[in-house]
Amino acid sequence: MLALDPRLRGGERRVWERQTMISEQLRHPLSLFDNKGKVAIVTGASGAFGRGCAIALGALGGKLVLASGSKGELDEVAAEVREAGGEAEAIVRRPDSLEDANAMLDTALKRFGRVDQLVVASGMNKPGFIQDLAYEDWQAVMDANVRGSWLVCKAAARRSPMSTSRSSSCSMSCARECGSGCVRSPNA
Repeated sequence: MLALDPRLRGGERRVWERQTMISEQLRHPLSLFDNKGKVAIVTGASGAFGRGCAIALGALGGKLVLASGSKGELDEVAAEVREAGGEAEAIVRRPDSLEDANAMLDTALKRFGRVDQLVVASGMNKPGFIQDLAYEDWQAVMDANVRGSWLVCKAAARRSPMSTSRSSSCSMSCARECGSGCVRSPNA
């Protein structure tokens, strides 16, 4: 970009080239949505959010590892991803342990050689009022929604080429909605 040099006075018309810090992605923002050939692990792929993400990423040309604890539904989603134009590999696992997360990563690395994106759409919810929720139920929700995401991210950060690339990493997490009101007034 050319600009008048603010240090010059009067009739001098020299110009100088201004240095800019705008990245290529910001100059061409639609490139951020170019998913062709990108490799993603999608956990919770048989659920509504995971299925939607998987089909959309597949339609954009993605190569996907679909993970879920439900084989029948997982196979259906894999077929839908292929029908939309993507590649899909299914693994029947939930991110319940580091072993599960590593198995997902192993599947991606074996089939596609790398991981560019993580879509952590697995989780659960036990809707209700907080004063009625048992600690064990709360802990199960936290394990599924927080620990599961952490385990998948940890496995990917430790073992994937993704961990050394600044330009191709994405982690998206979806927590289940709480319902219609988490706290109820004792006087209600």
